[in-house]
Amino acid sequence: MMASERLTPPLLMDGNTVALYSTRQGAEESHLLAQWMTDHPHQSLVAQQEFLSAGCDILTISDHWTPQNHQGNLSGVLALREAVGTHGMVAGAMGPTGLICEPFGDTPYLELMNLYAHRALALRNAGVEILLLDQMVSLAEARAALLGARQAGLPVYVSFAVDQEGRTSTEADLLSCLIVLQYLGAAAVGFHSPGDRISTLQLLGHIAPYATVPIFVRLTAQGVTQEYLEGFSISPSQMEAYATQALRAGAGILAAGQGTTPEHMAAIKQAVTQFEPEDCVIEKDTETLVAACADQPFFLDPDHLEFSQPIPCYSDMSDDIIAAEDAGCDVLCVQVETVEDAYNLGLNAHMFRLPVCIAADSTEALEAALLYYVGRALVDSLSDIDPDQLQELAKGYGAIVI
Repeated sequence: MMASERLTPPLLMDGNTVALYSTRQGAEESHLLAQWMTDHPHQSLVAQQEFLSAGCDILTISDHWTPQNHQGNLSGVLALREAVGTHGMVAGAMGPTGLICEPFGDTPYLELMNLYAHRALALRNAGVEILLLDQMVSLAEARAALLGARQAGLPVYVSFAVDQEGRTSTEADLLSCLIVLQYLGAAAVGFHSPGDRISTLQLLGHIAPYATVPIFVRLTAQGVTQEYLEGFSISPSQMEAYATQALRAGAGILAAGQGTTPEHMAAIKQAVTQFEPEDCVIEKDTETLVAACADQPFFLDPDHLEFSQPIPCYSDMSDDIIAAEDAGCDVLCVQVETVEDAYNLGLNAHMFRLPVCIAADSTEALEAALLYYVGRALVDSLSDIDPDQLQELAKGYGAIVI
């Protein structure tokens, strides 16, 4: 059975493999977990069986890959795949590279995509069934990573590290990230929040109405409420109640976080098993048209939109962007005639504070514009492109034809 056929929410995913090995099997967190698993196959198998016995559906492992270490260490992935057998699925986690793409850094966007594509293919060949882009902080990198990772043909989950307000360290907005990535092909979108239980549930409730894919959230057993110090651990019964609240607030996948034990995971599994879809208190909003840039979503009424005059693309578009926004339009119309225009659009995308509608008469220019624009764009249906091709391109990049 394919992994995609087994991914029926709600699901339980581990997220604390290093901690389990440290507390139960003697591995030190300073060691590379992948190498430790290779050197201790019996202890690895015992630890994974504890996860599986607790009801875990998906076991995750980080490849500990860096741009300087292109090969990474895939031996731990192979060991985990062997330990799991047919009893669960294995997710290969890739974190941020630390590279900063243009225009704020020196890394070309396509290069970042290719880095993730190579890692995704290597993880797939090592036996993982799911790819996890873990604790991302930039929508630009997360988007490039997803475009690269989806070339492996596996379900791709994306998670963000956010504060209690749903913002990453680069000021990316969690709801915007959800909107952009779910339409770009992410199989699930989630978050890690350092906040307390209440703020986590509030974030879930804020983004869940607009989710078309499962939302996953990491539940920690330490510091869940602000009234306790960081070292405080909640009991398994308290964790079960927390998991039930998260499911009611719209979570589709629960990941076990810091401080969790197999007993906590069994409690989460109990909540998952008992949960019924009608218990969810979130009502889906399937009618609102939503575009987004990195730091904010845009809720649009397609029957009442005023478009700007077409803005040409060149290296510094700031004056034209500001003038168009000051004119009081609802949507900025950007004219993209060449691939170079599309590249320039990408370099200036961070300056837009309104939804962007791309007008292009060339399929090559349109595809490049949709690739480089970090957000969910609109596409002008009156562009001189075959309507079927235009629809296909827009769908491939999660854009809205209007």
